[in-house]
Amino acid sequence: MSSTMLRNSVKYISGPISHGDRMENIHRAIMVGEYYFRRGYTCYIPHLDYSWIEQYPKEYEDIMMMDLAMLKRMRPLYDDELVRLPGYSPGADQEVEYACKHNIDVNIMTVIDCEAVEEALGEAFPCMPVGQRDLKVLTKTHWA
Repeated sequence: MSSTMLRNSVKYISGPISHGDRMENIHRAIMVGEYYFRRGYTCYIPHLDYSWIEQYPKEYEDIMMMDLAMLKRMRPLYDDELVRLPGYSPGADQEVEYACKHNIDVNIMTVIDCEAVEEALGEAFPCMPVGQRDLKVLTKTHWA
């Protein structure tokens, strides 16, 4: 896709990184980012910071501060959106809470969404960790 075809709106891909299999979590986030990129969106995938953080460790609070700083740049009027991947993640839950408080749209991925990503990319979504296979219990159903 040429850069002239990209939309101005951004998809912030939010989901588990350190809970469960880290590499599978990163793979899932990249798959979702690629799915939206192919549909013309600019994507921000915080999971890709993992290599940097491995090489130069950061405190959890500093990582969250960086992620929330990126969320502050989201523009609701431009159709920017946080996409919440399934899986247990206190950090992703904080990002969703922040987005809701700042009128940024939140898309909680469902089983159907995950299947659409698989079909579009011709690749299976990496398995969810044992005990996290039911999407209904993976994410909060509402945020205040």
